[in-house]
Amino acid sequence: MEKSSLESEILDSESNNLVLNPSISPISTTLRLANNTPMSDVTFSYTPSSNGQIILPENLSLVSDLRPGSSSSYPDAFAIVGNELFFAANDGIHGEELWKTDGTLNGTVLVKDIRPGSSGSGINKPIVVGNTVFFKANDGIHGTELWKSDGTANGTVLVKDIHNTSSSGIDMMASVGNKLIFKADDDIHGAEPWVSDGTPSGTYMLKDMRVGSAGSSVAYSINFDGKVYFRGYTSTYGSEIWQTDGTINGTQLFKDVRPGQAGNSMGPIIVADDRFYFKARGQYGIALFVSDGTANGTHEVMMPNSSADTTYGSIDVLAAAGSNLFFSAWGGTVASGDRYTGQELWFTNGTENGTIKMDLLPGNKTDNTTRNSGPKGAVYHPHDGHLYFYAWSDDGLTNGVNSNGDNITGVKLWKSDGTLNGTHIIAPGLVKPGWKGKHISIISAGLYVYASLYTPGETDRHWYRTDGTDNGTIQLCQANTTQTCVTHPDQAEMAMVDGTLYFEAEHDNGSELYSIKNSTGIIAEVVWSVYPSLPLGLSINSTDGRISGSPLAVQNTTQYTVWANSSLESASATVNIEIVGAPEFSYEPPGYNLMRLHQMPDVTPMNIGGVVESWEIVPELPVGLIFDSSNGEISGTPTVNQPTTTYTVWGNNSAGDFSFDISISIAEEPPNIVYQDPSIELTQYIRMDDLVPSSNGGLIDSWSIDPQLPLGLFFDNGTISGIPSVNQTEQSYTVWANNSEGSDSDIITIEIAPPPLGIVASQSELILVENIAMDIVSLTYIGGNVSTWELEGELPTGLIFDSTNLTISGVTSEIVSGGSVTIWANTTLMPDSISIPISVLLDTDGDAMPDDFGGLSTSFLTEDSDDDNDGLSDNYEQSSSPNTDPLLADTDGDGVCDGPIDVTYGSVDICTSGYDYFPTDPSADSDIDGDGLPDEVRDGFNTTLVEDEDDDGDGVSDINESMEISKSDPKISDTDSDGICDGTVDVTIRGTWICQAGPDAFPDDASAYLDTDSDGLPDELFGNSTTGLVEDFDDDGDQSSDLSEIENGTDPKDPLSFPTDDNDSDGWTNSQEMFCGTDKNDASSFPQDRDADMWCDVDDPDDDNDGWTDLMEKDCGSNHLDFGDVPGDDDEDGICNLLDSDKEEESSFPIWVVFVILAVGLIIAGYVRMGNISKQMEEVIANTQYDATDEIWEDSEDSEESTEDEKE
Repeated sequence: MEKSSLESEILDSESNNLVLNPSISPISTTLRLANNTPMSDVTFSYTPSSNGQIILPENLSLVSDLRPGSSSSYPDAFAIVGNELFFAANDGIHGEELWKTDGTLNGTVLVKDIRPGSSGSGINKPIVVGNTVFFKANDGIHGTELWKSDGTANGTVLVKDIHNTSSSGIDMMASVGNKLIFKADDDIHGAEPWVSDGTPSGTYMLKDMRVGSAGSSVAYSINFDGKVYFRGYTSTYGSEIWQTDGTINGTQLFKDVRPGQAGNSMGPIIVADDRFYFKARGQYGIALFVSDGTANGTHEVMMPNSSADTTYGSIDVLAAAGSNLFFSAWGGTVASGDRYTGQELWFTNGTENGTIKMDLLPGNKTDNTTRNSGPKGAVYHPHDGHLYFYAWSDDGLTNGVNSNGDNITGVKLWKSDGTLNGTHIIAPGLVKPGWKGKHISIISAGLYVYASLYTPGETDRHWYRTDGTDNGTIQLCQANTTQTCVTHPDQAEMAMVDGTLYFEAEHDNGSELYSIKNSTGIIAEVVWSVYPSLPLGLSINSTDGRISGSPLAVQNTTQYTVWANSSLESASATVNIEIVGAPEFSYEPPGYNLMRLHQMPDVTPMNIGGVVESWEIVPELPVGLIFDSSNGEISGTPTVNQPTTTYTVWGNNSAGDFSFDISISIAEEPPNIVYQDPSIELTQYIRMDDLVPSSNGGLIDSWSIDPQLPLGLFFDNGTISGIPSVNQTEQSYTVWANNSEGSDSDIITIEIAPPPLGIVASQSELILVENIAMDIVSLTYIGGNVSTWELEGELPTGLIFDSTNLTISGVTSEIVSGGSVTIWANTTLMPDSISIPISVLLDTDGDAMPDDFGGLSTSFLTEDSDDDNDGLSDNYEQSSSPNTDPLLADTDGDGVCDGPIDVTYGSVDICTSGYDYFPTDPSADSDIDGDGLPDEVRDGFNTTLVEDEDDDGDGVSDINESMEISKSDPKISDTDSDGICDGTVDVTIRGTWICQAGPDAFPDDASAYLDTDSDGLPDELFGNSTTGLVEDFDDDGDQSSDLSEIENGTDPKDPLSFPTDDNDSDGWTNSQEMFCGTDKNDASSFPQDRDADMWCDVDDPDDDNDGWTDLMEKDCGSNHLDFGDVPGDDDEDGICNLLDSDKEEESSFPIWVVFVILAVGLIIAGYVRMGNISKQMEEVIANTQYDATDEIWEDSEDSEESTEDEKE
């Protein structure tokens, strides 16, 4: 029956998606690897045939008859740690004590006889935190108190005797981080919330919520989003919901749901993905609440309204379905006609509109009493997305008898998809008439749900498995079909461990622990392997088919077969692997003849050897060319000439290095000149506009012109200027430009006309610059003799009219706009005159360029684009935000220039170079990281600026980087310029990438940055260390050398991945013994470990495990090998009295914090290393001790037990 049902599922699946044979992808691949160089991981994927993954669950079997004979051991209090089940049981000798099992007879053992004798310690309320089980137990001496166990007798200990004279009432346990939160009564404060890290000193009351001995009624504790939420009572708020992060200050009221002292009468809390639900009495009555973990995000799902006769009662949360919830409740609305219906099934998505009621038993019985299904004992089954639950079923008859006289009333197994139409009974015949479902068990496991039900005609409950269909609901029995099937005891527990279902069942030998292997029925796990063995240094992950590692030997191409094997089928693929050695490469061609200012084609080396890890070139390339040290590419545009020069390119990797010589020559481009207006018409005695050629070729070494220019004209590097002194007809001139690569020429013509009659001035308008000597203006008269010359009007101060030499010259500081003078020439015949306009322009920065032409036009001057000479153009200053003054180099007058250069006018220093990033606010100027916050805000100014606490934007505060012990610079995000930021964030400043996120463990040494295990030694060294660093040969601190891990195919960067071989079976792995200096093949030779923390003393910073490092104890005068001998520390500041000169705390920053941080960091790093080792070495190291600070602790939920009311 069981097999045929499952086979039908397989056939249905095959008909939809038939896959005949299993396969691996890629089916074939070729790898060419570099010796001693990490390969890029290659992962194979496996596709099974259509029936290649489904394995039938095995028959149930007895794990161990702990109490031989017909008496029962009554296994209960289940807890899962790794692949083991911890439970309480009574073997008839020791009483009820703590046991554990791995599913085998030999692996089922008593952990510890806590209370010697037959009375038993009453194990109860277990909860798992990391790899530790916490539980209640009574050793016969201390009463019922908090205990913990790591699975060993020595590791099973009383945590703390909280109530010195009796039991402390441990209850309501939940985990948060690496701590346990629970309720306890110390006989002083009553039952209050407590916290424990598994040590006596770390176990203490969090808060005396209700002062006095009455206690605060802590209940319903759950873990959600890093905090524990629970019900607690205070005289101020009554019973309300509280929260704690495991600290005293972090234990506080979460929300006053019902303001006032009455409290909210809240019930159990259930976590549903990103929210949690609970029942409580709000301001308007009993309601279901939903919360996202914030007070504002906590509200009623359904709002009661007594005036509208809308009330709810008996709300019971059943099971979460993702972020949704199934629950049961009385109530409804008169308008909907369901106000007076009984306890029924509800579904909600957390909103009122998304909340629906499924009235499974509508209406009243014939005696007019309300029908209600009373859902209970529910589990959500992710495989098919349904809720499986127990609920009452009847036909509405008062006596529960149908027309055939059959008694059909009773509790049955139901399933629901959250809709009424999708809710129905499974195998309706499995019912005992009148059964009220007092003792039920149910669990979801892979494809199936396991539950307890009555078999027709039987008087006992039995165990069943269902796939959600009537035909797929089968009774579970032993393999021996001659025996009667086991029955379901009252309050039987179930637990799923790695696919094996454990549960209590009753038979002739009493109630004992049974199991069903592969109870999920889903996966036939694939194990990956390869033949022959991969090259040394490479390995295949047997779980995910990933080949990785660093090859350690060169080899020719070799074919390997990769296998994927399950218990049902196999598939294979091939991989060809070649391993090459040291780098080898070439550049083609090896020589490059380049031209200055012309971009060269990118040149990339051709690699024919091992992968190159780093590239170098000697000597440095010419200016403008770039060498990419990540791939050896050469590119760029050369800006200087050079003869043929040889460069050596080096390629390096861990297997060796290789060099290749290339040659580069850079020549100049031949000249290329042209005059835009080659035909020039001039007038004798009148100044010509400068004639300048355009040059589009290479740099010009020399110029020449033939024939010589007329008198008064000058030739200077291709520019022709001056005042012609003679006139001439049109004449041709050839201008030559020459450099080492050739010559170029252009022809111009010059014609000089005679001057007109009258006064002739060499310049007809004077446009001058303040404080700059003007070009001399000469005058002459054509057409007669002049007896006298006169000036009418006044020249600007500093300018002189020389009537003898007939010139105007000088320097003026006077600004003139629209001025003019008249020059008179008095001849024997008649006087003559000429008017000369004069303008003197402002020059703020004294660079001989006027600030502004003011509408004038001249070819002899160039308008200044940066009037204040601060390095910022006028246009930029006028359009920037905020605007700066283009005439003030230091707009805000704080002594820092707006722009990037020093500004001096004459001999007066105006300001020092900026940029001033706050140019209109004199309180600040610098902003290193460009985040808009000033690095420093100066006192004495009225400003809204807020000083930046992280000047370089690397994620490390200035305070931390400015500490005496800091090795990084608060002004430099990458102190050692190795490309790795000092802090934890990428840094890009004003569009320029600076460094990638760190942190850099060695910020003052460019040779290293990574320190995986935080032991102060770098994982790798790149080049020579400038601070004396020595490379770490155990990067992840798991006491297995990197070389050993590579050889064994484990990850040298992962402390949870390490070799577990133990040749001498002494509890220490081979790699540990090699690391600690003992003989891996001699069981009598093992590392010294005084504190039994599986961390050998030669590498353990705290040999006696007392929380003080060995170095600190030696300095403080205590015995570093004696746990009971610790340094005195009166002010508890982490510095022993002997070294502490400050017994009283001061307001300044306490330097002891630095040492505490260093010490705690070192200890935590160590415990992380060894705790992680302990986690995976259970089969190798039988007596590993575990410290609870190591792991991320599992969430757990322990709700207060309640007595179910029986139906009338």
